Amino acid sequence: MHFTEGKRMANKITQLAVLTLVLSISSVSAVENDVRQLVQFPEMMQQHLISNMRDHLVVINEILLNKCLVYVELFVEWEHGHTKLAR
Repeated sequence: MHFTEGKRMANKITQLAVLTLVLSISSVSAVENDVRQLVQFPEMMQQHLISNMRDHLVVINEILLNKCLVYVELFVEWEHGHTKLAR
């Protein structure tokens, strides 16, 4: 991996960290301005909706984890001076 590619990878990791920080800060201010109202569903529908939401969160977490692992793997390869990208 060339130095500029390594620098780009480090920039992407930094951008990811900054984005995470910004999203966590913005979510705090969003809670303060929340004007949503609670809607009551029948119990069976509530359970079905919650189950679907949890399934979706599992998939989102798997996608994010896989993406993070790819970045970590590339960064470690760059740190050790070899990468699959050069092959």
